[in-house]
Amino acid sequence: KLAFLERELRDPEGGFYSALDADSEGEEGRFYVWLEGELDILGDDTELFKAHYGVTPAGNFEGRNILFVAESVGALALRFSLPEREVEARLARAKGRLLEHRNARVRPGLDDKILCSWNGLALSAYADAGRVLGRADYLETARETARFMRRAFYEGGKLKHTYKAGQAKVEGMLEDYAYLAQGLLDLYRATLESEWLLWALELAETTVQTFYDPESGGFYSTAAAGDLIVRPQDPFDGATPSGGGAAAGLLVTLARYTDRREWEDLALGTLKPLQEAMRRYPTGFASHLLVLGQLYAEPREVAVFGSRADPRTQALLDELRRLPSHTAIALIEDPADPLVMQLPFTQGRAQVNGEPTVYVCSRGACRLPVTTPEALREQL
Repeated sequence: KLAFLERELRDPEGGFYSALDADSEGEEGRFYVWLEGELDILGDDTELFKAHYGVTPAGNFEGRNILFVAESVGALALRFSLPEREVEARLARAKGRLLEHRNARVRPGLDDKILCSWNGLALSAYADAGRVLGRADYLETARETARFMRRAFYEGGKLKHTYKAGQAKVEGMLEDYAYLAQGLLDLYRATLESEWLLWALELAETTVQTFYDPESGGFYSTAAAGDLIVRPQDPFDGATPSGGGAAAGLLVTLARYTDRREWEDLALGTLKPLQEAMRRYPTGFASHLLVLGQLYAEPREVAVFGSRADPRTQALLDELRRLPSHTAIALIEDPADPLVMQLPFTQGRAQVNGEPTVYVCSRGACRLPVTTPEALREQL
């Protein structure tokens, strides 16, 4: 999926376009589907490829084939009496040849506007994938996306919603602030680079000030009513999380970083009017149910003091990679880092005997500092 985004939807400036059309040459899906005979270009890999992707003469979409994994690599290895590594290599080779062939087709139309909200979701995807998979290239793509969004969408402390041909338009909506701030938070968790968390905190402040409705306990979708009779609120999840659910989840996590209990209370307040709806239609409120899970999770803050260039610091950070995403983790390399002023659990603490040091805390109450991965593992 991420390779597809990079290849098909990446803008040279650093963002991601909105969509590709479903049809080309007047037929829906024409660019992506295959007649069985077209795969003969794969030569000796043809039968292996057909078996893996379920290709048949009749097809599974209007006489053509939408490729899907019908048979695993392990099963193919047994059936064709091949080592699994050879099966994987041959499938990769075949996909490369087929991609070259497909690129000669008439391409679907491109919707080349860049939406702030959707790019926030893409930012989260690349940051999480880079962290979990150890992919430095994904993390660099996430950084480039974040830098582009700051240049293109952010001015005077406010976001715009859409960008195209060097111009940003339309006042930012709740989903723009919530998705982008969450993406920045995910990027901070992946890189522990202060600038991303500091910007996420700025956006969270604006989100509360601009969109929160204290009367209903929810979030407005827009910054103002504009031409509408009333300002809308939409708590339901659709193809993307609801803006209100995303904002509440963001505030719960940032409350753990900043010890701002009022943000935690605000997030809880968004759930109360939805209790019956969440009980009856849980699939429509997944983002809010995740907030509920975060609120019940044991609060934990972990402060690491040391240079990221020091292998001893990296060994300590490696122990933290398995912690859940709502855990507040901070790396402080310089006591003058402005992030220290924002995170109470990092204040008044430092390295012990000049060694990289970790403090594991809960609601600001910290255990004894540790300097070895073994001691940290025991505390965790």
